Amino acid sequence: MVCSHILPDEPQSDSGARDLAALARTSRALQEPALNALWRSQETFAHILRCMPSDLWNIPVVSGAVYHLEVVRPLALSDWERPLFYMNRVRILTLSLCLPKEHFFPHINSLVWKN
Repeated sequence: MVCSHILPDEPQSDSGARDLAALARTSRALQEPALNALWRSQETFAHILRCMPSDLWNIPVVSGAVYHLEVVRPLALSDWERPLFYMNRVRILTLSLCLPKEHFFPHINSLVWKN
């Protein structure tokens, strides 16, 4: 399909991503393949977080490329509708962390994930 050729080898290419996003908005016939190609490979959670409702958090201004996210209300099930629509399309997730230490939470005793 033509959509797989629009995004170059660099998965997060701005021009290729913009072209695919525009193509997805062009017609219903092209929407699904364009979105699948656009979301296939992700290198950050930022795109998913941007799909969440804007009233969910506050992003205070922080210098440089560092972002601080403050959750201002509890997550609701409905908050996940749009992100899940796109997360279902992700086939490759590559994350890299630049941590000054070996462990993410060196003294954590408990991690609770509630659903």
